[in-house]
Amino acid sequence: MAQNLSRDEAVAAPICLSLPADEALIQVARLTASGVAAHVGLDFEALEDLKLAISEACADRIESGAAQATLSIRFLPEPTRLVVEVEGDGPAAGGTASEGDEAGYAIALMEAMVDSVERFLGRSGNEVLRLTKEIAAPAPSGSSSPGDAD
Repeated sequence: MAQNLSRDEAVAAPICLSLPADEALIQVARLTASGVAAHVGLDFEALEDLKLAISEACADRIESGAAQATLSIRFLPEPTRLVVEVEGDGPAAGGTASEGDEAGYAIALMEAMVDSVERFLGRSGNEVLRLTKEIAAPAPSGSSSPGDAD
């Protein structure tokens, strides 16, 4: 029997994907992001930015991994933000934007698309890219925008 969760309980439930590390499957992560983002109230522009950052994070982890690697993507919704962790088997790429390498450019692009990007080693010893996108609070009903005349 399916369990019905309240919106707050559902927002707190993590969604985890485990995919073969194949660039053709990055679209699955992007589609999952669309569903999660709609559930937590992320607007269209923020969703498009997040999907681009997820694509770059997945590509970064795939490129640094072995041929038989697995890509793990965790969507961790919170009331005020959506956190996405992308982990792939393989060594840390270690790029920074100042180094002028491909990984550094990918990180710079991710940083431009989301509110924060963190690189760290996960429990398994693999590098994790954590992307955080803040969720804008909805405007109260009946409020006027700054340009409205009184």
